[in-house]
Amino acid sequence: MSSIRSLIALVAIGLFSTGASSGPCKPSVSASISAEATTHTGTAIDNTSTFPTQGSASSSIMIEESSTAIAHPTTTSEALVVSTTAQPTTSISVCHIENPTNYIRNPSFESPTPSSEDSAIPWTVRSNAEFKHQSDGKPAHSGNYMVTVGLQNPRFDDSGEVSQQVTGLTVGSWYRASYYWTPTYISNPTWNNRCYISVTAGASHSSYKDNYVSYTNPGEFSQRSFDFKASSSDLKLLFYVWCDYDDIRVDYFILDDFELVEICPPLESQAPI
Repeated sequence: MSSIRSLIALVAIGLFSTGASSGPCKPSVSASISAEATTHTGTAIDNTSTFPTQGSASSSIMIEESSTAIAHPTTTSEALVVSTTAQPTTSISVCHIENPTNYIRNPSFESPTPSSEDSAIPWTVRSNAEFKHQSDGKPAHSGNYMVTVGLQNPRFDDSGEVSQQVTGLTVGSWYRASYYWTPTYISNPTWNNRCYISVTAGASHSSYKDNYVSYTNPGEFSQRSFDFKASSSDLKLLFYVWCDYDDIRVDYFILDDFELVEICPPLESQAPI
């Protein structure tokens, strides 16, 4: 009996020892695993929350920068194409004539001087035009000689002309014929479109409107000019003076210092290059 009790007691102690040993270990291991899992899971969430946010922000910035970098060259390229296409570059040749030659010989009737009132080489005068010296009481623009046109009798169609044959012109080039003029007497200073000086250069001639001369104080010279395009290398240059009036009196017109020089073409005649 005593032996049986002892055996039972030993078995009970063994069972108790086994349960006590295994029981506390499982909860301890389980708690440790749970704590590690919880800690690891929490860190993963934090990192996940942090990295995607940073990564997302970084991706957004890079996309914007990439978009901007791509947009700028595209815009610039389009602007260059439009500018080149819509605004083609053109240029006009620049004309400059320095110290142009005067193609009129003996422009002031000084070399040689007139041999008579009707002769001054290489000029020709007709009608009431004559070569005069200042000693006759009429002013010259320069030097001592001039050509005068008597206009005392307009009802008898008083007029006069002086001309010269010029040579050496370049066909197609532009030239300017000019001269100085003044009246010796005008009875009515309010005259308007009463007297004319026309210019003819070969096939070219001044317009009727441009022929009018405005009032000028006697003895005060004014310069007038006429531009034309040469159609021939040799041509006759003629200056014609006349008046059509009844209510005013004009004594003489004086012409002096003639010039014919090459000029630059008018802008409208210059083609782009």
